[in-house]
Amino acid sequence: MASAVGHHAVTLADDTWHHVHAPGLRGAVIIGPGQQSDGPALLRWLDRKCDGAPPLRQGFLAVLLRSDGSVDAAVSCRREIALFYALDAGRLVLAPSLRALIDALPAPPPLSIAKLADLLVLEDAPDTTVCEGARRLPLGHRLAWRRGQAQPSVHRWFDPSQSSFRGVGVREAAGVMRETVRAAVEASLPDDGSAAATLSGGLDSSMVTATAASLLSASGRSLPTVTHVPLAGAGYQRPNWEADDGPYARRMAADVPGLVWSPIVNDDRVLPLDAAISAFPSLGMPVLNPANQVWLNAITSWAADRDVAVMLAGFSGNASFSRARDGILAELLNERRLGAVVRQVARRWRAGDSRLTALRSVARETAPEWVIRAGRRMRQSDPMRDASDRLAQSMPVVRDSLSAAGRERLERWSRPPSVRGTRQHWEDLLLGDWSLSVQTLRPGVWWSDPLSDQEVLELAWQLPAEAWVRNGLDRGLARDAAAGLVPDYIRLRRTRGAQSADVGLWIAGREQRYRDEIDRFRGSSLVHEFLDVDRLERSLARGLPSGDDAMGWEMTFGRAFGFGLFAVWYEEEILKPARRRASTAR
Repeated sequence: MASAVGHHAVTLADDTWHHVHAPGLRGAVIIGPGQQSDGPALLRWLDRKCDGAPPLRQGFLAVLLRSDGSVDAAVSCRREIALFYALDAGRLVLAPSLRALIDALPAPPPLSIAKLADLLVLEDAPDTTVCEGARRLPLGHRLAWRRGQAQPSVHRWFDPSQSSFRGVGVREAAGVMRETVRAAVEASLPDDGSAAATLSGGLDSSMVTATAASLLSASGRSLPTVTHVPLAGAGYQRPNWEADDGPYARRMAADVPGLVWSPIVNDDRVLPLDAAISAFPSLGMPVLNPANQVWLNAITSWAADRDVAVMLAGFSGNASFSRARDGILAELLNERRLGAVVRQVARRWRAGDSRLTALRSVARETAPEWVIRAGRRMRQSDPMRDASDRLAQSMPVVRDSLSAAGRERLERWSRPPSVRGTRQHWEDLLLGDWSLSVQTLRPGVWWSDPLSDQEVLELAWQLPAEAWVRNGLDRGLARDAAAGLVPDYIRLRRTRGAQSADVGLWIAGREQRYRDEIDRFRGSSLVHEFLDVDRLERSLARGLPSGDDAMGWEMTFGRAFGFGLFAVWYEEEILKPARRRASTAR
């Protein structure tokens, strides 16, 4: 539903806005469940141009409507919320989801081929969407618009350099991080209603879960937890990775008081393609990882069936709470702290790394850019190690469709940590994240990621580099912060769980489903503009892979299928009905 707001040249799209009032102000606020009472304070903060820290910890989206017709808006750093906007005939249209924005416009905007290619390859596009003329306000930013402006002005209000955590040193870092995460989890719990948590068996989700269980136990409440476990027979041979986190999650649920554990298995062998298609009507955008969408949909449905109000997760841990040691040496070297570099390398040896492994990590993190590029050419390897770039390099049509900003970002991401800077890399990755739209999957279920809390980010991005590696152990700060909360078999775990490790079993023997989609792609001129359909068909003709290869295939060509499906869906479900309505109206 879309409604114009009084005499303002503003449309607030969707019916999920909470209208609040403060003396001399009118506005609309969307924040976490049970926190609407903070709306007036949030509007007053926005009225002061976002001076200082916001008046609440929960994720928020706030829109301030002034008496002169001007508009100010802001979003928090939390990944669970977003603001999309577009200008239409001098009117500013605002919406909490891309689909709501599309529905509020008089005519659906055409898809941007360049932005589809950017998102397909780079996994994020901080301030744009896949639709022409539609934009997204990046996390931690504010928007200001005055009647008659061609475009709103956008500025970042989140400034970790002004954090109260400045000066926190290595010795006290773990204790401060533990208390900061605890405060973030407490702010994420609903005032009433139920909470649940995803429990993967990894350090991030375990820290969030254990902290929430400790907080809830004071009122005698338990915390339901859920884990997506693979089908029997799933194998994953990558070193230091495991296919099944279920045993870790089950054991933790038994050992930590107040946890109730449920496993979820993809027994119906739901295909990633079908999981992606089911999300399009609510998301209004492509699904970045169709394989992960399978278990995300399943967990969201599980929560909705049990009237869970808040679903806790630890999605942002890699960029905040449990930052890995990759890039730490580069930061120390850029600060000309050669002694600290030597000490870090020695500690890695003592922690169990072989000298060859340690030297390789040093070279990877600190070598000049020309050395890294020469090594890649000698190995005939791709410019980037991630699957997204492999897709770009193997599909010239995609590569050539990238926008100028996308090309610059791809080039920047291909640089070694010694050049690009790891802190800037994590900051770009987190504040430009697109996963916030999971909020629209099932009404009534609020996904909450405490590890993207503003104060957690401020602390993480202010800590000295050596705080993250303790005694040579990767993710050392997080391991110390979790002591006494998370069982040691998870806290000190050296392996990681592979998401969707059984994807090969899901797709085995179901090639025809993919052939059907290829046939649909051939009838879409839009798909041909950004995907090499012939290459997709040749890949399919070689047979769908199994085992480890299945995950790599799904992250590259499987993603391409997902984007092609979205383009076809947008044509069939959004553009063509709009054209028919326009033709009938004439």
